Amino acid sequence: MGFLFGCQTSASVKGDVASYDSIHGLNIVDVGEGFNDLSEEVVRNPIGTVYRMNFCGITEPWGDSYKWFRNQYHTVRLYDIHRRQSACQVAASAHGKSKSVVVHVRRGDGGGNLLMPSRKFADVLDKVFRCDAPSACVNESEAHISILAETSETDPEIREFDKYTKAAVTYFLGNPERDRGRSIERLVRDLDCMSLSDVFVMSSGSFSSLGAALQSNGVSLVTKANETYRNDVPNAKPVSLIDH
Repeated sequence: MGFLFGCQTSASVKGDVASYDSIHGLNIVDVGEGFNDLSEEVVRNPIGTVYRMNFCGITEPWGDSYKWFRNQYHTVRLYDIHRRQSACQVAASAHGKSKSVVVHVRRGDGGGNLLMPSRKFADVLDKVFRCDAPSACVNESEAHISILAETSETDPEIREFDKYTKAAVTYFLGNPERDRGRSIERLVRDLDCMSLSDVFVMSSGSFSSLGAALQSNGVSLVTKANETYRNDVPNAKPVSLIDH
């Protein structure tokens, strides 16, 4: 996803990032699987060192890195005149609503299992509209609710959100995309919606976590208390769920 953060080509970049071609001739230090403390390596090596990670590792907490990702993402986004507003903001304006509330309903990897039913996300929205959610209080009549989910347009379970008759609701649905071009379009659309939302109701998983890390203003609501370890950005707030 480097193109989202300024990596256009090996020689062309946007924002605070170095191109691949520009690092030739610098001191390159290979980092292996057992590597633990980058800060110690930075002390030992001079300015101009490039660290090459020779393994695919996942670090769950964002730490302060979200600041760079957030800045880069919106720097690149603003270069594109068609992305100055998200599709969700455009829909909100079309319905005369002032607050963009985005809900990411994850359907699961592979088999399309319901990791969390729609009613659980509705429980969170109920709290938002009652002003009972941390740092999130929206009048339902001012809200436009965007539902992002990889599921069929005819999925009856996803229509749980039709109950919010004072708000406007738009469904951004579709089965998992197999075409690369269309999948990139959906990826960009969804991340723009998440990152420009006033309230973002998250699923568990790294994609929602990325959306929270990129959110420029507003609040993200973590819908599972045990997911907070990958949502250590200051705008991500844990909210307890009602058991049904």
